[in-house]
Amino acid sequence: MELVPALLSNQIQYAFPIAGTSVPFVKAGKVRALAVTGAKRMSSLPDVPTLKELYGDDLFVQESWGGLWAPANTPGPVVQQIFIATRKALSDPELRTHYLAAGTEPELSESPEAFTRFMVAESQKWARLIQMAGVKAD
Repeated sequence: MELVPALLSNQIQYAFPIAGTSVPFVKAGKVRALAVTGAKRMSSLPDVPTLKELYGDDLFVQESWGGLWAPANTPGPVVQQIFIATRKALSDPELRTHYLAAGTEPELSESPEAFTRFMVAESQKWARLIQMAGVKAD
């Protein structure tokens, strides 16, 4: 089910759509954004609070993220070159404008090592959420 059309047609009353599909409808006044799940407010929706602001818990921070991976034996200088090239691409104003228009605010980790730490923290957070929810594998 596509969430925004389902909201517009009153098939559902609330949803957690991704920003890229919902921000244009929020700006057009067709749907109301109650909160965003990121760690900070979105520049495209500056008046919409975060769930963390509303509830005061980091567990409510649910970022949409992606990353670049390479084989474990990739030499450090090659990883660094990929990181530098990615940083350069994401600093291009035209590319940033494209991302922002789609409701995405691209951020790059400080380093490949920082991204590794982020992924470990995300895994730990999701393990905690799964445990709290009592989800069990069969």
